[in-house]
Amino acid sequence: MPTDYERDLARIADELASLADEPASADRATRIANCLYRRASMTGDLGELEEAEAAVDAGIEELGPWPDLCFLKANVDFKLHRLERVKAALELSPALRASSEGRALQADLDLEEGRDEEARRGYESLVEDDRSWSALARLANLEAKLGDPQRADELYAEAVDELTAKELRSYCWVELQRGELDLAAGRYSDAEEHYDRAESAYSGDWLVDEHRAKLCAGRGRLDEALALYGSVAARASRPELHQALGDVYLRAGSPEEARPWHDLALAAYLDSVERGGVHYYHHLAHFYLESRPDPEEAVRWARADHELRPNLETRALWNRAVEAEERRAEAAARPEARREEVRHPPVGDHRLVAGSARPGEGGAGQRDAHA
Repeated sequence: MPTDYERDLARIADELASLADEPASADRATRIANCLYRRASMTGDLGELEEAEAAVDAGIEELGPWPDLCFLKANVDFKLHRLERVKAALELSPALRASSEGRALQADLDLEEGRDEEARRGYESLVEDDRSWSALARLANLEAKLGDPQRADELYAEAVDELTAKELRSYCWVELQRGELDLAAGRYSDAEEHYDRAESAYSGDWLVDEHRAKLCAGRGRLDEALALYGSVAARASRPELHQALGDVYLRAGSPEEARPWHDLALAAYLDSVERGGVHYYHHLAHFYLESRPDPEEAVRWARADHELRPNLETRALWNRAVEAEERRAEAAARPEARREEVRHPPVGDHRLVAGSARPGEGGAGQRDAHA
């Protein structure tokens, strides 16, 4: 029997097929772009997101700044951290800027760019006007980022109350956010309950298994985490999942198993950057802090991310990288460290380019994540 996730993807495919025969119109262009965007949001595939972006741009070029198309364009750019383009999309359509969707995007921009109080006022205004689940969830996310997880969970609970029986995927997502709060606090049983509710509401979503894998890793159940991450990586080809899988192998004391997964993640991150992308700056900073420590590289990418999105999270990541670089410099200055460096010279540069071997090729690692 197909899962809820599979049924929704099938519905999107059917809708796209039916739209192919319809005459050109603003409604058709918007529905096609919306289908492609929904599919990309579900699969997490940046290639599909680029396909949605192309459909949006084609629609705007043909029909002008139709508000719904401008909204989709802003959402695509937001997912890719292209904040200046989000602002440009909002400027294209006064009707979008004045709508609740446009106001929510402006508050999201405020949060990303470190204007926390402006973001709060924007979210609270939306809650007062329509009390939608998405406005409540946005405000909850703000509270979590500002260090009040209890208030965040209360707001997520209110968001759940506003959801209808038709919005089970959204319910699933909110429960995952509540589980994240519990996981961060070490309340593993509570997190598991939220993940169970998410799975019961909306079956088959790989995001649930990704969160369960994090939970298993937090509990020290590394074999279970490896199995779950391996399953998720086979279903959703995302470099951050490959990095997470490699990280668990490192924790399990298997660096040779970790290497091909880290190689695959790093190659994808750098390929995106080489093509002008900025989405993976913070992933690269984390990679060089945690997966394959190189504080100098971590500082480089954390600084770039903070310059793009100057908020509390990116500042904290940059500070971590700077502190790691300072500790590395202090350790390297010690006499015993200099003697060790002579005895154990570098064995090669780990800064890969795109096209490195995938896990399973050359005998290292498990099966190819894309199989």
